Amino acid sequence: MKSVILILAGLLAFGLAQEGEKVRLELERTDKLIELARPIIEQSGSNDAGRVFAEAVAQQARAWDALRQRRYLDAAGKTMWARQLVERALKLAKFDPQRIGDEIRRTQDLMNDAGPVIERSGMPRALDLWRMAKGEQETSRKSFDAKQYLVALKLTMTARLHTKAALELVRRTGDPEMVRAELERTDALLERARQRLAGSDNARGAELLAKTQALQDQAWQSFKLGQYFNAVKLTFAARDLLLRAWEVAGPVTGELAGQAIAEADRLIEKWSAVITERGPEEARQLLAQALEQRERAGNHNAAQDFRLAWQEANQARRLLGRAVELVEEREQ
Repeated sequence: MKSVILILAGLLAFGLAQEGEKVRLELERTDKLIELARPIIEQSGSNDAGRVFAEAVAQQARAWDALRQRRYLDAAGKTMWARQLVERALKLAKFDPQRIGDEIRRTQDLMNDAGPVIERSGMPRALDLWRMAKGEQETSRKSFDAKQYLVALKLTMTARLHTKAALELVRRTGDPEMVRAELERTDALLERARQRLAGSDNARGAELLAKTQALQDQAWQSFKLGQYFNAVKLTFAARDLLLRAWEVAGPVTGELAGQAIAEADRLIEKWSAVITERGPEEARQLLAQALEQRERAGNHNAAQDFRLAWQEANQARRLLGRAVELVEEREQ
């Protein structure tokens, strides 16, 4: 029995020795890989690559410790992980600093062009994105100077995305041509109101007309600054005062009622698709209410009840104006 045990012990020792030799060969292979990679990583000057490579070297040292303690499975796992870290470090070392510097400059060129447009817009969401982009770009430059090229590349690309998102938000929300058309429409209505009030002693009408002009001047100023959302709000507010000035200028005639209905129709045609596609539920509900009031205005006008037609059409216009503001507010 004793001889059998000795034979089994000998076989087990032989098997363990063979297993240990196999693991040793794997560790030696990793050592060679580390030595081949070392000059490449050192010459790259990449802090990211250097940090990962140092981790690989430390992991390989732990693998040798495990081998010496005959923890072969542990040693094999650690040396394989060290090998993967070396490969990752080599990939990082291949980042071309010049290419990353070009990407940082490309992002900065975009930001130089987009910055004034975004800042003039006054849109909170766009400005938040812009502040994030500026912080990311600044940190990217600092990381590049510290030779942390992977971090620098990631940050400058993120800054570029945030800048583009802010710029797209400004352009989508404040379509300059649509806003300009509304301002020009208010200008035309102002001129008609002046003609209607010309030669009259209506002090109230003149006062409302002056306030309308002041609001419209502010609207144009906002437009010139690229603050399209604010320009829309101000010109709609000016139009409200303007219609009140018309109302106090004399009795509501069929011409005035027809003009109010035409104004509501113009807003419906121009903005209903925008409200439906981009507006919140409240804006769509306001659009539905405006359509109902526009229909009632038409019925009153057909019955020659011009005052009611005027009132219903103006209320439809106010509801549409508020719906447009909700669309703009949602995208701030």
